[in-house]
Amino acid sequence: MDEELIRKIENLYNISTLRFVEKVSGGYLSNNFIVKTEEAKYFLKQYRFTVVNKIEEVQAVKKYFYSCHIPAIMPLETTEGKTYFEFNDGYFALFPFVEGVVYKYGTITPSALESTGKMLAKIHLAGKNPPFTVTEQNKTWDKDRFVQRAKAILEIIKNKAKKDDFDKTAEETLKLKLTLAEGNQVKFSDLNILNDHLIHGDYHVNNLFFDAQDNVKYVFDWEKTEMAPRGAELVRCMYITCFDTHFEEKNFNDADIYLKAYNELYQISQNELANIIRFNFIKHIHSLWVETEHYIYNNTRVDIFLDKAGNVEYQSKNLNSFIERVTSNLPSLIDQQK
Repeated sequence: MDEELIRKIENLYNISTLRFVEKVSGGYLSNNFIVKTEEAKYFLKQYRFTVVNKIEEVQAVKKYFYSCHIPAIMPLETTEGKTYFEFNDGYFALFPFVEGVVYKYGTITPSALESTGKMLAKIHLAGKNPPFTVTEQNKTWDKDRFVQRAKAILEIIKNKAKKDDFDKTAEETLKLKLTLAEGNQVKFSDLNILNDHLIHGDYHVNNLFFDAQDNVKYVFDWEKTEMAPRGAELVRCMYITCFDTHFEEKNFNDADIYLKAYNELYQISQNELANIIRFNFIKHIHSLWVETEHYIYNNTRVDIFLDKAGNVEYQSKNLNSFIERVTSNLPSLIDQQK
């Protein structure tokens, strides 16, 4: 880490003898570091944003949810009363270093799943009528743009002298996505969903710390906050936290616990959830985030998120039965209106 940056942090936060400890692994959208003194430890975030208004917006969102008793981790203030600073054309914020229980995919306990669902419901209830909106809106899909870029990436893979395992999986997945996207006739307007909630934007088990009793202790990484259908985040978190790439009975049981806990605090009907699952699937097959980062921008940090072809294939063949299974314990639209 740049020594000049260390000295700047010391001056801005009135901290003495600060030293760099390590760069935090992960942080796919930003660079994060651990720094400390003899008495205290801190978390330093370098934002990916280059526009200061975006940073202020994200911090305003966190401040709002924190005021609603959501355990967001708030940045420390500088001696000038600001919660971020600029250095070498980048923007940084210093946070207290916090710790908690971390669950990896596939290891989360039933009680932690329940707390995960309830905390998301609390976030969505607070985001139902927020005092402000944000510039970022949940996006739909653009078939023409997807097809053009997918074919361009396939051409890059085709022209490689030697394909590694990533290339082979990416090629297989892209071909399947192309087939599904070109055959899709569903329009966003057909699904009757609205961008009417202020949401976290990246809520899932890897962005949560739990306490010793499996309650959500902290919610972090709010950089993807946006106005969106609340169900889009509910479903995305369900896939990441409960299923990943596996669709066994245990995964469905985990989803039941998670959805029941959410529904106890903020009811969602079978009909709404079914439409959101369809929206999620169609949007997913039009997504090229990992492939674009890897083949266009040479960023391999996101390679672990490459979708397995089997996952897309499973959804394409079993979407209706999947929807029926995960919504079976939720109220119907008629029940909800009683």
